[in-house]
Amino acid sequence: VQATAGVVMLHGLGDTAKGWGQACFHWALSMPHVRWVLPTAKEIPVALNNGMAMPAWYDIQGLENRALEECEGIEESADVVKDLVAEKLGDADRI
Repeated sequence: VQATAGVVMLHGLGDTAKGWGQACFHWALSMPHVRWVLPTAKEIPVALNNGMAMPAWYDIQGLENRALEECEGIEESADVVKDLVAEKLGDADRI
């Protein structure tokens, strides 16, 4: 089946693509027209967790006033997603 749609599934803080692998596998069985891309964020120190390094799309400072946080690294992660869309899903009609 030719893929006509694509999904880039981003995991949460401290997780990896493997954490979503089974769910996406099952979704793929019922949606064979969808190409699934599951990247893993690089490990970075996360301020929220006392600087512990873990997979994260950007640094999280705290849980209050998140809209006011700097979100260091979010632009780099956005570029990673844009590159994945172009490389893996460029021929899909719906992303």
